[in-house]
Amino acid sequence: MTLTVPPDSTFASPSFDPAAAAAEHARLAPGVAERVEADVPGFFHTTDTLDYVVVLEGSIWLVTDEGEVRLDRGDTAVQQGTRHAWHNHGDVPATMAVVMLGAHRTVPT
Repeated sequence: MTLTVPPDSTFASPSFDPAAAAAEHARLAPGVAERVEADVPGFFHTTDTLDYVVVLEGSIWLVTDEGEVRLDRGDTAVQQGTRHAWHNHGDVPATMAVVMLGAHRTVPT
């Protein structure tokens, strides 16, 4: 799939409609939108997938429990079952190509 993430400032705009955004997210990313931790700010989620992400346009920040890393056009991230969020601290939308493959996620004991 392709995923376009607007600048973080979009979510602070008075014209932003969280209910409409949630409905659009659920329609466009079924199975992923339901994994978003509603009680935690920042759209954190965890999926039972192996994710391969390539940034096509703009810059995006991959945020995990360990911190965050900026990815620019052409950069790639691979992750499996990581609790994470995507944030766009820039001024223009960021677009990523995302491949998600079902994978078994083990929880450390």
